[in-house]
Amino acid sequence: PPEKGPGREAYESTFRKRLYLLLRRYITFIGLDPSDKDASGGNMHAAAPETVFSWLKEELGVGCEVFASPLNCYFSTYFSAFPDVDAPFGSRGSFFDVGLLPEGSYEVGPPYTEEVMELTARKLLAQLQHPEAGALSFVLFV
Repeated sequence: PPEKGPGREAYESTFRKRLYLLLRRYITFIGLDPSDKDASGGNMHAAAPETVFSWLKEELGVGCEVFASPLNCYFSTYFSAFPDVDAPFGSRGSFFDVGLLPEGSYEVGPPYTEEVMELTARKLLAQLQHPEAGALSFVLFV
């Protein structure tokens, strides 16, 4: 970002708009009403603690999360549910829309719904069975 001047102001304005859209999307999706101080939103899945992600990186070479968001990613490379608002914050898009993944190790922590878990299993198998696939590994949390 520019340090001073009109370029900085435009950058700040764009950033605030993108941040608002991101937060509004997730607040709506989770079901949180920010005006209700006693409200609590729903949760689609549980994230592993940072120590687990650190271990996955160091011991298994994991470098990408398949189900993350700009609000909860550990790695700078991640896929997310809402590419339209997440992409400006680094999302590579939806895991379900990606073609063949590049060689590597991936953390997979899908939301705990039967439909998403079924789609995830099918997508992972297709990745592993693809004739042009490089070396792939997936650490799956369910």
